[in-house]
Amino acid sequence: MKDRKLVVGVACDGVLANFTAAATALLLERFNVQLPRVLQWDLNHYIPEEHRDALWEACGSARFHEDLMHPYAEAQLFWPELNRIADVYVVTSDMKSAPLWVHFRDRWLEKHFAVKSSHILHTHAKHRFKGDLFIDDKPSHVEGWVKEHPEGIGILWAQPYNAEWEGEAFRTNSWPAVSRILKVMECAKSPSLTR
Repeated sequence: MKDRKLVVGVACDGVLANFTAAATALLLERFNVQLPRVLQWDLNHYIPEEHRDALWEACGSARFHEDLMHPYAEAQLFWPELNRIADVYVVTSDMKSAPLWVHFRDRWLEKHFAVKSSHILHTHAKHRFKGDLFIDDKPSHVEGWVKEHPEGIGILWAQPYNAEWEGEAFRTNSWPAVSRILKVMECAKSPSLTR
């Protein structure tokens, strides 16, 4: 009987794609508003209140997903290796104010990462994802997941806007580091090592 593969959950925005840059470009294009360097996870701290609703709705458009939101090249390069090692799910929060968000997000993930819809979970309750390892750029998502799955490994994907975080999880933005962690996890679950 073959051992089961490790199960890994990966957030989309901030890990696979530069959502902040895309939202910043959209804000400039639509409202001629330039954001300062983003140093907090929640973009609402920077977006003028009178533009928030319209901006978040526009983030659910085809234009946003097809023209503005670009995948991180390193993530694309590592994706086949990650899928060889583990059963990978994209765990992403949908944007309730954008009715077509899920459709465009699924299409974007299939185009850039060849992710089938059966491996995309749209949820705001990311802590409910059952897996061995979870990667996200939002500290509270990682903390919630680790609390719910103490036997798993949570990784905070390092970004300038989460630099102040001082939690217990691993912190990296290196796909080779993720690969090394997964290889150690793979070895640890091997029956030959537990005999």
